[in-house]
Amino acid sequence: MHVETVGQECEGGTFGLDCVQQCHCAPEACEMERGLCKGQCIDSWIEPYCSQRISRLVPVRVNLYQPSSFTCYVEGIPLPGASSVNLYRRTGSTYNTTGITRGSSTVSGSERAVVFDVDSVYPQEDGEYVCVLNVDGVGHPGTPITNATYVLPVIEKAPVIVSTTSTTVGLRWNAWSEEDGLGDPPLEGYDVFVENDGDWVADQRVEQPTTSAIVSNLTPDTDYRFRVAAVREGTGGTGPGSPRSDTITLCRKPSASPTGLQVSAINPKELDVTWEV
Repeated sequence: MHVETVGQECEGGTFGLDCVQQCHCAPEACEMERGLCKGQCIDSWIEPYCSQRISRLVPVRVNLYQPSSFTCYVEGIPLPGASSVNLYRRTGSTYNTTGITRGSSTVSGSERAVVFDVDSVYPQEDGEYVCVLNVDGVGHPGTPITNATYVLPVIEKAPVIVSTTSTTVGLRWNAWSEEDGLGDPPLEGYDVFVENDGDWVADQRVEQPTTSAIVSNLTPDTDYRFRVAAVREGTGGTGPGSPRSDTITLCRKPSASPTGLQVSAINPKELDVTWEV
């Protein structure tokens, strides 16, 4: 007896034995026996054959302007080589590789991971980071990354001046909180800044949860300005300075009584008092 088997006709962009493999293009562009595509690629697969793509870009998040590493993941048949993968900082139509170095490359199944070392990670407003896969001499950018850096915590109100002497000023401020404040945790503490003669100087760091400080060694009868900045963990974690508070330190107390004190009457309601300096 002769039995004739009839192959199953795949539908919905599937192909192969039992139709368990998925085409990387629209169903009407997929050849259902081998999965070959004729354009109409989906899910970032590259035209015209939809056989290679950048699957994702994963950064190690850091504080602004700190060194980091980014990993570009590519996949396909044939598997793209490491030299065909690049990382750029893109500003408008300009692609910049300054401070970016290709590092190691590893393969797992049909996916390659290419690691890039970045000297200093810029904020998104100064350019977005994007992987580019070179196929037949043409660069194909992937989806740019938007969360490569943490948001530094912000103190929105000026510190309150609670005490003033001739050489010290006491400050108090509202605590930064993840629920109410702008920025990413965890919080390490606060930096206190002092300005005199136009220069802002970091005076001290206060560990959280403390929200007060005494600034010492100030000059009597002098104008000073004060700001506080929240600090998240990691190098470069100091956020922007708060609005400032201004004060004048008190005059120094006399160290001794005046000498040569003389008093004379000018009229029944006035006296003339003189002393030696």
